[in-house]
Amino acid sequence: MAEKLRNIFYVACARRSDGTTVAAYGQKAYADEVAKLISSPGFRQKTKPGARTSLTSKNGTFHMLGNKEGLVVVVVTSTSYPSRTVYSGFCEDVFHQFQSKNFNWQECEANKWSSKFKGNLASLCKEYDDPAEKNKVAKLRGQVDQVQGVMQDNISKALQNVATVKDLDEKAEDLTDAAKIFDKGAKKLAWKEWCALQKIRVVILLVLILIIIVVVVMVCNGECGGDDAAPAAAAPTASVTAATPSGAGD
Repeated sequence: MAEKLRNIFYVACARRSDGTTVAAYGQKAYADEVAKLISSPGFRQKTKPGARTSLTSKNGTFHMLGNKEGLVVVVVTSTSYPSRTVYSGFCEDVFHQFQSKNFNWQECEANKWSSKFKGNLASLCKEYDDPAEKNKVAKLRGQVDQVQGVMQDNISKALQNVATVKDLDEKAEDLTDAAKIFDKGAKKLAWKEWCALQKIRVVILLVLILIIIVVVVMVCNGECGGDDAAPAAAAPTASVTAATPSGAGD
């Protein structure tokens, strides 16, 4: 299958620390050149995390990209193949699929995972062999990602609105509860005020009744005292009148 590809000739996953190839796939004619490149003294310097290095020879272009975990992908392509597609697409997909297998590549021997990772590398090489078609797929994927991003934003906004409505409902319930508590407190306060007013009225009424009783008692006592004194003063007058006829007869 690898011999039928027109642009992706060979791919290898290597350990940057000691220049050991842990998995490889492609046309065997490029295996020795890739092995020499990986074992060269400048390999570690050229494959620092994130560094993109392309070397062109008569047999094709050798692309190298390393990640922060210490895994390096080496890809051999035709000289006309766009390097942007190699680094941003192909290499990133190799990193993702290789690490998703959870291979113990940090300490394994050379080409330990070539057979188990062969199917994945073959699929990626076939997928990326036609850059024009891959660019169409990438463009379509970008449009899909853009639509997904818009949908996610809309969903996020909708969830925020739901959360806002929920908060408003909770605040409305809190206000309702507070209004009920305030209403109960107002009723209790009104009842206390009414009771206090009634007590004041009763006190005033009792004071008025007491004043009336005192006035009545004083008036009654005054009238009763005048009736007892009148007969006591009239008695001597009657006695004198009776004595006068007796003196005239003498």
